[in-house]
Amino acid sequence: MKKSFIAIVSLLSFSFAGYSDNIYVAGGGTVEASADHTPAQLKSTSDGTAHLIQTGFVASEITPTLTVTATTYTPNTIVGGLLTFSNVLRSASNSSVIKSLAVIDSNSTPNNQPLALVLFDTPTPTGTYSNHATFSINASDISHVSRVIPIGSTDYTAAGTTLSIGDPTLAEKVIHLSGTNTSCSGVLIVTSGTATMSGTNTMAIKLGVKQN
Repeated sequence: MKKSFIAIVSLLSFSFAGYSDNIYVAGGGTVEASADHTPAQLKSTSDGTAHLIQTGFVASEITPTLTVTATTYTPNTIVGGLLTFSNVLRSASNSSVIKSLAVIDSNSTPNNQPLALVLFDTPTPTGTYSNHATFSINASDISHVSRVIPIGSTDYTAAGTTLSIGDPTLAEKVIHLSGTNTSCSGVLIVTSGTATMSGTNTMAIKLGVKQN
């Protein structure tokens, strides 16, 4: 349900379910704000022109391209090379909170592999992180490591015989990116055991964020 407010001063404040927002209105107008905190709409009373403004947060799920090789991956091996997580932030001045991570394993025999996702606060780290290469962090990238998220073997749930999804329980993790970046990058690494890939498109990863 949407609620409408008439702005009679230059500063309009309102809140939904504990989320407060201050919206500056030039010359007054009507604000229609959605209860799910998606961007609100400001309608000018003078000319009826609609202007888009943002309130609260927006939930987003990012799926980078992940291509593997039909071979065996041993501990400390990179799965899929450097992954780009586009538009993690709504704008460079904002932050996001990681809410979920899902690893989809559709190999002919799912590996349920213990993995770790290393996130960088930049989409272009200095080091080279190639698929099926041994992970060794470049010294220039150490300060750009934002988060490391583990996926354990017990985090996977089977869906039939050729599909398993790793869905770890996560504490909220705040993401701030360097400079004016709105996208970041990451490297998925085998942490123990061996994983056998049966094709090139048998793995996928999804990162769920709450964008402020």
